[in-house]
Amino acid sequence: LAQAFLQEKGKADLRFFCKDILGFTDMNAEHDALCEFLQYHPAIIKLMLMPRYTFKSSIITIGHSLWLLANNPNERLLLYSDATEKAQGFLAGIKAHLHGLVQGSLFRAIYGAWETDPKLGVWNQAAITISPRTTAQVEPSIETAGVETSKVGKHYSRIKFDDLVSDKNITTRDLMDKVEQVFKSAQSLLQPSGKLDLAGTRWH
Repeated sequence: LAQAFLQEKGKADLRFFCKDILGFTDMNAEHDALCEFLQYHPAIIKLMLMPRYTFKSSIITIGHSLWLLANNPNERLLLYSDATEKAQGFLAGIKAHLHGLVQGSLFRAIYGAWETDPKLGVWNQAAITISPRTTAQVEPSIETAGVETSKVGKHYSRIKFDDLVSDKNITTRDLMDKVEQVFKSAQSLLQPSGKLDLAGTRWH
């Protein structure tokens, strides 16, 4: 009974999900406002700019992605960053909660085991398909990409850009143009009802 209550309370409240289930106990009023913005603002495209080391990726990319899948296990999410390795790092953070490896995280105890047998589905460093999924989809539950990656032909319900613009790709006009083109092209990967989240830091 307690497990079912926490499952539903977590799905109903992103702030509670991040703080009390994932164990993000250092959250403050700004993080509470960020959770409210992510959960309730109706915008199709959301832009969230915060300084480095302010916990933005933990909430926007890791916490919110897990919350979306808890509410709808058939979501198809693409995590996009300036480098594929960084996007895969975000996925590794998500998988750590799924495997119960994060100290203070109750995710696995409350929502159960989500991993998929690699013989039956995708479960690697670049993409995962969660076991609660109920529909057959070409795209995994979560997939990763970087500026150098092409995902032509796939369609996602949500794309999360996290640090697509970084100190490494603002040094020349060519690099900046490439990032802009990647962003424009990626929007064609969204399904008609899809949404897009941008998390980043301002760079001079």
